[in-house]
Amino acid sequence: MSGNILYNLIYALVYGFTEFLGVDSTAHVRIFELLTGSDHTLPIMPIALRLGLIVALVVSCWPRLRRLMRERSYATRSRRLRRTPDPMAKLDLQLLRTALLPIVVGLVLYTKTRRLSYGFLMMSLVLLMNAVVLYVPRIINSGNKDGRSASPFDGLLLGLGGLLGFVPGFSRIGSMLTAGAVAGFDRGYCLDLALLLSIPALIGILVLDLLAFITAKTVVTMALLGAGLLYMLISFIGGWLAIVMMRYLSIKIGYTSFAYYSLGLALFSFVFYLVI
Repeated sequence: MSGNILYNLIYALVYGFTEFLGVDSTAHVRIFELLTGSDHTLPIMPIALRLGLIVALVVSCWPRLRRLMRERSYATRSRRLRRTPDPMAKLDLQLLRTALLPIVVGLVLYTKTRRLSYGFLMMSLVLLMNAVVLYVPRIINSGNKDGRSASPFDGLLLGLGGLLGFVPGFSRIGSMLTAGAVAGFDRGYCLDLALLLSIPALIGILVLDLLAFITAKTVVTMALLGAGLLYMLISFIGGWLAIVMMRYLSIKIGYTSFAYYSLGLALFSFVFYLVI
């Protein structure tokens, strides 16, 4: 089994916890790799991390997700069931479908962007741009818009935020929250949409990672599968904690603090670039 187990455990925890925060998980683990001088993760690691995050999203979003799935199922059988539709769920589904269009484009581009490898200097520049994106909600008026008053353009704008998140260093959740703030969405409502949109985004990335894993013809052993399950669990715990934290921030103080954190991480990366 390649790599050190402690290194992989820390890697999985850092990745899982930071995936749904305002600063990209890729940036954190890349800085972790640069600081440790190692990138010896297991071949199954990307798959395990995605699976853990998807489970965390489904568990955390299950009430709203179940409502949307029920509305979609009923919509195809509405005549026979003679039921009253759920108008909010129907509007949310329409909004999410529109927002998915740029996400699909992002998945196509992911095959290219995932090969990008940043050093400390490039990482500091990308994190600085991410900080600027995250600061935008601070200078605009917050809104209270939801699916009832949203337009297709609002959904497209939200999806474009998700598209930016496919560039390493930019937070997918953070970019969608900023796009939602520009569109005038309620903060908590926008976070729910961003988390729901992250499910198909991560499933798409998981499929691409699986194809890469199969293409590499990696020998699958029981030890490798056991390690994958362990790192999946660590990723799930980190992702679930991050979602709880983001929901707390959406109610209390908002997400601007991540702009300052991203700026601090950019300065940290730049200092290390100068030192080394």
